[in-house]
Amino acid sequence: MNWDIKKCEGKCMKCNKLLEDREEYYCRLFLEQSGPVREDYCKDCWGKRDDTAKGYSTWTGRYKPEPVEIEDNLIEEPYLKHLLKKWLHSTERLHQCFCYVLAILLERSKIFSEKPAVKTPEGKEQLVYEDKETGETYILDNPHLSIRELGEIETQLQELIKQELPGAGK
Repeated sequence: MNWDIKKCEGKCMKCNKLLEDREEYYCRLFLEQSGPVREDYCKDCWGKRDDTAKGYSTWTGRYKPEPVEIEDNLIEEPYLKHLLKKWLHSTERLHQCFCYVLAILLERSKIFSEKPAVKTPEGKEQLVYEDKETGETYILDNPHLSIRELGEIETQLQELIKQELPGAGK
């Protein structure tokens, strides 16, 4: 028997709150005659769920938003790395957000691999990515973007790429 278990939709089924990047969520799986049914809950609603029906399986996860909608097959990897390197050491929040989105793009393209995050002495979370081809390590501040903010950053980055790179996004 093959089961098609859906992935997390990015919102709590009880309160409809959108999950933020890397936010912990709880999941419960039921088996029904039509197949498996998945329920995802935010941390606050997990304790308030209806527990009259026992789940087949439960687990926790960290939400990771879907990759950026940029048509990366039109944008070559060296250009994405160029932009990342250009803004990597910038203290401007927009540039830090761009770097985060670019790193996700490169990770989803199997060019980067994510390594365990680190904390600075000040307690700031930093994300670590390694270029699988060159072995270079990229450390960037985690911008802790909400889903809404991530969408806005993606749109701004897409527009910037369309303006700077002939043929991108056409």
